[in-house]
Amino acid sequence: MGPRYRKGITPIIAVILVVMITVAAASAMFFWFNRLQGQSQGTTEQAQTVLLERAATCIEIPNMTHNITSNVSAITIQNCGTTQFILGDDNDNALVTAAQSCSFPLNCTTIVSSCSVTVPPGIFTQIDINMSSPAAMCSGTSGRRASDILFGREGQQNQILLSIDRRATTSRAFVPHK
Repeated sequence: MGPRYRKGITPIIAVILVVMITVAAASAMFFWFNRLQGQSQGTTEQAQTVLLERAATCIEIPNMTHNITSNVSAITIQNCGTTQFILGDDNDNALVTAAQSCSFPLNCTTIVSSCSVTVPPGIFTQIDINMSSPAAMCSGTSGRRASDILFGREGQQNQILLSIDRRATTSRAFVPHK
């Protein structure tokens, strides 16, 4: 009887197959990881851009008066950030609080002094807001204006909060006077 041969693969072919399977698996993992890393890097860059933009935007209200007779608030705004912003461009809101709250947009109808004021970094700007303007209707209330909230009681402390370009906010307490 002749020599017996085993049927199967030789060790050399087995090693070649294992190396090919390993290279294919490593390539698939490499491309998957590259895509995943690229997506997370894009998300991180977007979040960082938003964070830096918000950190660079800063506003303050160093001075404010509200006249009950004319129902106009004279507000001095300072851009204490490093980027300019536009005030009154339909991305701005005011919130007035006393015994109740009232939120309304800051736009060309409510800002009396001028419309769409560009405020560069470090600059002080004064705006006059007409609290009895039809555009100063309180959102979420039935027919109440900011002036209705402010006319509550003379001598009562109120607060105004401004939100500019949906990035920066500032507030100031005040007492209306005649």
